Amino acid sequence: MSEKVDVLLNQLHTGDAATVAEVLNAATESPGIFVFGEFLDHPAVQQLKSGSQSGLFDLLNLFCYGSYEEYASMPEKYPPLSAAQIRKLKQLSI
Repeated sequence: MSEKVDVLLNQLHTGDAATVAEVLNAATESPGIFVFGEFLDHPAVQQLKSGSQSGLFDLLNLFCYGSYEEYASMPEKYPPLSAAQIRKLKQLSI
């Protein structure tokens, strides 16, 4: 696991929704992170499943198991993606 991943995972321990959102956006935008299972398994992220931020959980699940085509077919299901997130999702979909 990279140092960047460790730093981001440690930030999740605060558990507050704003920090979790920041961490997940940073992870999905970071050019050096391409594996997201550790984030998806984290208890703070699992709590997003049924809350008002469930779209963020769905987004992380998309980065783990989905594809750009899946995103493009239902973009309303997810929070808006940055250019970096779209680029990475396309890379993961190859």
